[in-house]
Amino acid sequence: MHYEYTVTARYACNGIASSNSATAEGWRTTFGRIAGHVTLADNSGQKGIIVTLTKDGTPVLQTTTDTSGEFVFENVEYDLKNGTSFIITPTAQYGQFSYNNSSSGAATVVLSAENLAYRLTGRALYKHSTIPVADALFILNGDTICRGGQPVRTGTDGSFELLVPRQPVTLQIAKQNHTFEGDGILEVDGSTTFTPTKPIDGIRFYDQTKVRLVGRVAGGTEQQKLKHGFGLG
Repeated sequence: MHYEYTVTARYACNGIASSNSATAEGWRTTFGRIAGHVTLADNSGQKGIIVTLTKDGTPVLQTTTDTSGEFVFENVEYDLKNGTSFIITPTAQYGQFSYNNSSSGAATVVLSAENLAYRLTGRALYKHSTIPVADALFILNGDTICRGGQPVRTGTDGSFELLVPRQPVTLQIAKQNHTFEGDGILEVDGSTTFTPTKPIDGIRFYDQTKVRLVGRVAGGTEQQKLKHGFGLG
């Protein structure tokens, strides 16, 4: 990935000031992340399956599936401009595998600029308040966003952090028996379908669900201790 750095030096002495700048170029090696699942026909995860990542016929990384059958390859170096092709191959002593119900026992994945993902962060709050909405999940292009085999949910403070691919997407927040503003669909530049080109922070989803608050007005601490009803309190 290409960067340009500009350094400016300013000098001031005896009332005389000067400024000089210089620009230098730099490159950073791009790294990607590849993840997937090894499952049985009923979609139950397979633990302990060895998965190998190969580039140009040479194994570069190897990992083992977890209890949900998920495997993850972190920090995979690739060519951002031209893209790099990888082969993913699961192996087990008594296992036979097929990729997406095809006749192939391996999967081909290409990492390139088209496969970049960007960070989206923000909070879910009740409308006209700072009260957080916890345990809400997210739907990306009709599918629930999962991490480690589990749906990604808002935290107890309503916060969230997502990775969204650089392609046209529709992102929606949802929670059972809750109604979100605008059906919970994120709008970017006035559109509900957008293509991320940079990280987006400070997103807000607002929950319009009405809640019932039950309380009591009591005439002092002595009255507050009395039982409810029949004018006793």
